[in-house]
Amino acid sequence: MRILLFSLLILFGISGCISQEKTVVTGGRVLDGKYDSEFPSAPASKELNKVLASVKLINSLTFYKQFFFALSDSITGTTIDAGNFTQKASSSLITEKPASGSALIIYADAKKTALLTCAHTVFEPDTVIRYFQTAKGQPLPFIQRVDIKLRQQLNIIGLPRGGEVQIEALDRKADLAILSKSIAPQAGLPPIVFNYPFGSAAELDWGTFVYLIGFPHGKKMITTSIVSSPNRNKRHDFIINSTMYQGVSGGIILALRDGIPNFELVGLANALPAKSGIKLQPESNINSKTVNPSQPYTGTIYLNREVSIIPGITYTISVETVKKFIGQNKEQLQKKGFNF
Repeated sequence: MRILLFSLLILFGISGCISQEKTVVTGGRVLDGKYDSEFPSAPASKELNKVLASVKLINSLTFYKQFFFALSDSITGTTIDAGNFTQKASSSLITEKPASGSALIIYADAKKTALLTCAHTVFEPDTVIRYFQTAKGQPLPFIQRVDIKLRQQLNIIGLPRGGEVQIEALDRKADLAILSKSIAPQAGLPPIVFNYPFGSAAELDWGTFVYLIGFPHGKKMITTSIVSSPNRNKRHDFIINSTMYQGVSGGIILALRDGIPNFELVGLANALPAKSGIKLQPESNINSKTVNPSQPYTGTIYLNREVSIIPGITYTISVETVKKFIGQNKEQLQKKGFNF
């Protein structure tokens, strides 16, 4: 009898310490209402195909006219402000600056569509000024080159034919932008809108399993990653262990809450770490076929600054920042007919 009473007391004591959080185990999977940290145990392709239809490739091509000046001309900011600096240029030429990224369709009807992407993918400044430098790399007050933007062309691959792509909202600090494109009558069905919840990056944890979908080098791809450094700042940004390449900026990051098909948007990929260094480089017109690697090189050597990507690290914009950005621009977007 004493043993039974003692056992009951232990049982009640333990049960009084058990958390009230509900956890259900189904088919070896824990259903706890949290984001998953394990690989999906059910097929994901059907749901991922739905997501893929709403992720598009952006191509940007910006044309600049560059004006070059001699150091002896002593061109300064005051000269530029005066507005007649182009007459003092020693030479000029027109150049192209290409860029690419990924975008998510967040609104569409029979007449127009709206997409979410990173601001740096589509923003190009109207004027770029470069200064002369000393031999030690210190900037001088005299201008070497001024680039003036002539025009920019934005193209979103896979949208129905229609008008030109427009930038409806842009926040460089948040690195977010909303683009729009009108759809021509009789262009067919409207694009497929992303139809999954905007989740909560604040709920991500170390090791949370995520998908990254974007266009590295223009190729639509899906990769799996895990979360590191969750809630790394007040905005709830985080890091994933993927290598980001050109075209992935604006790529979406999806987490699963209790397995397939419960995808939620938790962020966008937007930056990667890189390191730069100075390397010795031979003259550019050297013929590699005639160079004898066993002999000392006697030609001209140049210093070249080289930037290299640090692989396996991608920085993100949290979905909280995305929701705040959309909310801040919701009224002006609604005035243009985008009824989110």
